Amino acid sequence: MEQDIERQEAISEYLFEKDELGEELHVEYNQSEEYDKTEQFAGMIKKSIRKAFIKMGIITGSIVIVIVCLILFVFPNIVSLFYYDPGKEIFENTNQMSLDLRVYTELKIPGYVRDNVVVRDKGYGNYDINIYQNVSYNGKFTNIAGALNKGNLNLYDMNLLNPPHDNVFAWFQLEDLKEQSLREIEAAGKEMFFSGGTREQATEALQGLEENVKYVFYATLDKMVDYNEFVKFKKEKNSYANWCAVYTGGRNQNLGIECELLRSCNLGWDTKEYPEMIIWNHDEETQPLENKIENTEVMQTHFESMLRYMGEQESFLKMMNETSEIYKEAAEYIEENGMLIYGYSGIAKKEELLNMNEWSEIYAIEVSELR
Repeated sequence: MEQDIERQEAISEYLFEKDELGEELHVEYNQSEEYDKTEQFAGMIKKSIRKAFIKMGIITGSIVIVIVCLILFVFPNIVSLFYYDPGKEIFENTNQMSLDLRVYTELKIPGYVRDNVVVRDKGYGNYDINIYQNVSYNGKFTNIAGALNKGNLNLYDMNLLNPPHDNVFAWFQLEDLKEQSLREIEAAGKEMFFSGGTREQATEALQGLEENVKYVFYATLDKMVDYNEFVKFKKEKNSYANWCAVYTGGRNQNLGIECELLRSCNLGWDTKEYPEMIIWNHDEETQPLENKIENTEVMQTHFESMLRYMGEQESFLKMMNETSEIYKEAAEYIEENGMLIYGYSGIAKKEELLNMNEWSEIYAIEVSELR
């Protein structure tokens, strides 16, 4: 009996130890499995983080590339839209400033018409410009370089685009006496003067000119005449007139037209909206053009088209420190009243100017050096 009890206890002790060992093995097994799962989870997290960083890097890089492209290629053009663009192609072989300058200089700067502007776009409304002279009266060509920065024009020689003085013609001081003679007005006691001084002072200045040197002159007519009469005078007197000043109502603005075939051009424009705006294109024959120059109706259309066109170019005029009103008002006046000529300009030497100064049709002459 006692032996049976001892045997039973030995068996029980053996089974207990075996069960405890099994639990330990089971715990160790469970811990190892849990560790593997943790490692696997951590690996997945690391992999997800790495993918997120790569994705973020790609997105960030793409955004940077887009921003750089916008800065380099898009933003400069967007900014330029808010300012005058001299290089804008408006017709074949014609950029904006070439046409604008062609019309402006014919209207306001006799002797210095320019219609060839080369533009380099620097972006953000900034441009380098070169204004070339295609025709010369003295064999010298004055090309001008400059910069246009956000609508502000800076030329290295600003004198080129300076119109003559407002009082270069003696009619500047008279607004409502266009049907009288200046000599008659002077004889009635009106003190007459202009940028050349009095008539006597202007004559003295002519006598002091150098021989055989060409000058730009501004001749004031003693009496305003219609365009037909002016053409007759120009042909009969060989007056050297290249440009004539047209009365536009009220105080004179010294706006005018070329009255000689001086230069052709290769510019394009809206010929329906602005007929005859440029009289001589490079492919036109000269004889029909001579007839145009002598035709009052054609030349009045030419003048009106230039005035109306310039009245629409507000950005260009702002750049030239002008407003469009004078051009619009002048176009309306000419359309209603026609053209009266009160002076003219051209190129001549001292002897020719002194001879011209003796004509009864001429009140006075002022000159300036030909640049």
